[in-house]
Amino acid sequence: MRRGIVLLLLVIMAAGCAGRGKMVHEQRYKKRLELTREQNGLLYEFQFTPPKQKLVQEGVEIEVEPVSHTFLNGLFNDKRIFGAVAGLNPYLPQTLVFYVKVSNNGAKKIFVNPGEATLLDDLSSQYNFLSPDYVVALSLAKGSAAQSVKTISGAAPGFYGAGLGFATAFARDPEERRLSLLNIVTLTSGMVYPGVVYDGYIAFLKPSHETQEITLILPNIRMDFNAQGEAEHAIDFVFDFGVKA
Repeated sequence: MRRGIVLLLLVIMAAGCAGRGKMVHEQRYKKRLELTREQNGLLYEFQFTPPKQKLVQEGVEIEVEPVSHTFLNGLFNDKRIFGAVAGLNPYLPQTLVFYVKVSNNGAKKIFVNPGEATLLDDLSSQYNFLSPDYVVALSLAKGSAAQSVKTISGAAPGFYGAGLGFATAFARDPEERRLSLLNIVTLTSGMVYPGVVYDGYIAFLKPSHETQEITLILPNIRMDFNAQGEAEHAIDFVFDFGVKA
């Protein structure tokens, strides 16, 4: 009888240890999976609310729409648009890309500089516009992402650290091809005269998957130029989005 009780206790203890072992394994796996998700920009896309926005100020209309990498992959595979250079999405999976359309419906010329565009998130981080040259440098792991982000330690995904790891998927693709595509589609800076409509894409490093709100700012749309060519007035366009990874 005593021997049977001992055997029963041993079975229960073994089952308990196995259960705890399984729980520890699952916790470690979930932690590792979460870390991978946080560090690898390939694994999540944001859903935006609203999906796009349009603002009008003083005769200037700007429409912005976040675009997914699934859409971009299809776009850059279209040979009708890109011909011989089609087949490569030049934007890194770790970037967040917006389509921007600017319409000058007013009676004055304006000056637009996408290089001043800024992205903010609800984790107290700020992201600067990525130029085509900057994106290429990141893709070759020759540039530091830290130069385009203002954040505190731990607030942004791990792929913003040294070394980046951006080159893995793109190391065998010609730098010139990526740069050529980016120069074709990136929203350009310059004077926009009355009646002119133009568009393009702007990119930023992708915020953390924990982000729930972002703000896109297109600042200093300059107008009212004096005889010396200096702008005497400027307006900012601010777009607020809710996001979910």
